[in-house]
Amino acid sequence: RAFWALREAELAAGQAWRTDAARQGIGAGEARVKRRRVELEALRLRERDLHVASPVSGRLATWNRALRPGVAVHGGALFGWIVAGPLRTLSCYSAVDAAGRIDAEGGIWFYPDDGSPAIPGRIVRIDEARLEMLEDPQLAPLLGARPGPAGGLYLDRPYVKIMIELAREAPRIGQTGRVWAWTRPESLLASAWRWLRGLAVRESAF
Repeated sequence: RAFWALREAELAAGQAWRTDAARQGIGAGEARVKRRRVELEALRLRERDLHVASPVSGRLATWNRALRPGVAVHGGALFGWIVAGPLRTLSCYSAVDAAGRIDAEGGIWFYPDDGSPAIPGRIVRIDEARLEMLEDPQLAPLLGARPGPAGGLYLDRPYVKIMIELAREAPRIGQTGRVWAWTRPESLLASAWRWLRGLAVRESAF
């Protein structure tokens, strides 16, 4: 708007030389042009001050697609994640009872949802805490997470988060899929006892 206001003032000042009546306002027209130029330059300086750029090495893992030029942002907003090195770390969620039987030394296989070849890997960490709030929102459709009253995505049942390192780089950023893991051998008696105990706990909640 400041640019077109300046062009309008310049055209009006140029037209002032054509008639005797308009020549009386030449001084005022030139002053208006000068004022418009100062306003435009002040806006350009402000734009330069508000432009923030920082060179960062790494790869862009996630990005807020709603962020675009002209959208207001607030302090502390997360625009995206930048990771260093190849993307080989995955987050997966397992039911609490199944996570207790996973063999951390048995290795895993990751099967991407897009049908690309499976990738072998290993378990890096199994969190002991039972999660009720989803930390990876991109997995909300897979796990059935729902928005909570205080914000955030909450799981219908508690899960255990497992960190996995793949043997080679993931096919693409944001890839989802299924993880197959080995579990420790368990007798049928122990399995039946765990099922009966879980049933008793659920029934006692009524």
